[in-house]
Amino acid sequence: MLIAPIIACTLASMSISGKMSKYQAGWNQAVQRRVSAITATLTSIKNVKFSSMSQVRQDQIHSLRQEEVKQSKKFRSMIAFMNVICQYSLEPCLLDCIINSLFSQHSRCGFTRRDLHNCRIR
Repeated sequence: MLIAPIIACTLASMSISGKMSKYQAGWNQAVQRRVSAITATLTSIKNVKFSSMSQVRQDQIHSLRQEEVKQSKKFRSMIAFMNVICQYSLEPCLLDCIINSLFSQHSRCGFTRRDLHNCRIR
């Protein structure tokens, strides 16, 4: 019973992780483009200031940053989805462990599994 969700979540995680590397590579390339633009600007900051290109370079770097954020959304959504899948696979196991420890035949509390099934919410 508890093995099925774990297997399903593992298979889903494996299929998602294959796609994550493509999105991460795109994000890394966008970061490198922005960092290269910033480095080039800082290297020639004196020329940029003298030629009144500060606003132009600022706009270029800002647009590169927007592209970077856009690229990162795909990868971050995959990470979030992977966390949801991993959390889902743990919930049934955790619940079963708690129920087994509380309502086992040899529980210190004296409850049995039959007590659990006979319990009704009023």
